Amino acid sequence: MIGVTLEKCVGIDVHRDMVMACLMWGPVQGEAQWKTQKFGTTVEELYQLKDWLREQGCQEAVVESTGVYWEPVFNVLAEEWEDQKQLERVGQERCLTVEEQQRQQELKPRVIQVRLANPQEVKNRRGHKTDQKDAWWLAHLFRHGMIRASYVPERPIRELRMLTRQRREKIRDVAQQKNRVQKILEQSNVKLRGVLSDLFGASGEAILWALIQGQESDPNQLANLAKGGLRKKKEQIVSALQGQRMRETHRFLVRQAMEHMALLVEQIEELDRQIESKIRAEGWQAPYHNLHSIPGVRETAASEILAEVGPKPTAFPSAGHLSSWAGVCPGNHESAGKRGSGRTRKGNPYFRATLNQSAWAASRQQHSQYQDLYASLSPKIKHKGAIVALSHALVHTIYNVLTFGRPYHPPRLEGLDEHKTRSLIRHPTKRLRKLKAWLPKAPAPMSPAKLMHRIEALDAKL
Repeated sequence: MIGVTLEKCVGIDVHRDMVMACLMWGPVQGEAQWKTQKFGTTVEELYQLKDWLREQGCQEAVVESTGVYWEPVFNVLAEEWEDQKQLERVGQERCLTVEEQQRQQELKPRVIQVRLANPQEVKNRRGHKTDQKDAWWLAHLFRHGMIRASYVPERPIRELRMLTRQRREKIRDVAQQKNRVQKILEQSNVKLRGVLSDLFGASGEAILWALIQGQESDPNQLANLAKGGLRKKKEQIVSALQGQRMRETHRFLVRQAMEHMALLVEQIEELDRQIESKIRAEGWQAPYHNLHSIPGVRETAASEILAEVGPKPTAFPSAGHLSSWAGVCPGNHESAGKRGSGRTRKGNPYFRATLNQSAWAASRQQHSQYQDLYASLSPKIKHKGAIVALSHALVHTIYNVLTFGRPYHPPRLEGLDEHKTRSLIRHPTKRLRKLKAWLPKAPAPMSPAKLMHRIEALDAKL
């Protein structure tokens, strides 16, 4: 029988307009009792739930992470808990004032510790799906210590995470608008995409705006708008624009997409400024700049890593746990002593995307350990597998940089041992001898006396 770890706890099944709470209590060695109660999800009704839990003397709660509906419940129930953690964090940096110490003592009996449960790990049996049974099942698992709490960062990190994820969504929207413009150009017989490597560069935008404003339709005049190295491609640009069928509807749609892209770019720049000010306000400049020292990690990636992991990865016991949470480590699939597919899990999609992009950049950084690692792995596991392996290696570097609070230093390459040196020399030596291209034996060194005698003989001849 599985042992009991909590004498009193509550399981909360969350929905958009209501929550079902199941309070479970009883001695560790005895049978548990329970009762359920339904509450609304407005702030006033959630405070009623909070007061009910305090009346029952319950300070341990588990909430199922259903979409974003768990966040309002977490904000209300864990309010004092987050304030307590904030005071603990301040206490690690400096001594607390008398008022802060009093506040900490006042919070202690009022704190409700809220754990977040992954819905995939707390599914009830099929055919037993009701709100009351789901809440009872959550409380039952929580009471027996069978729920592994999900990582919920502190409030400042969650706010930074909202900014970085919004920026990533905006960048994705820009890419969608670019694809939409290219689709409309294809529909109107404008084949610029095959000539210009970047359709939205300086030359491409100048030609596009001239097209959509209807000021110029002559391909030769439009080709004169090309700048820089694209002037050499004027004939190809004229050919791409010859016979185009851009109507007023096409111009309207392209103009709308271009204006939307301009707005998105302004919003992305504003988000960048907000992210920088947030990092500065929280005092995270040191870990932020330390992350810049890692190959493939720059401003955008550093802020996203900081938002997903935090300035200190204390929630993860080791770099392996962080890699598993990110979804870039091999999965375990073993049965009857046989190993199955080791494909990776989904993990955190935002952190995983950042790692893959950084790994791709690190694989192309000259004279870095990641470039050497990519070169050795790509012939064996192909490009995508090598990128995931580099992401796994990057996680270990990120974990060490954030844990120890110092910049990344590339490992020192030790000299080859004698056995490895001989084996490297032996292979080309055998190949040269087999090809009969071995160099002739070098002459024996001449003694000093014989050398002086030769020199005197040459002087006598001269």
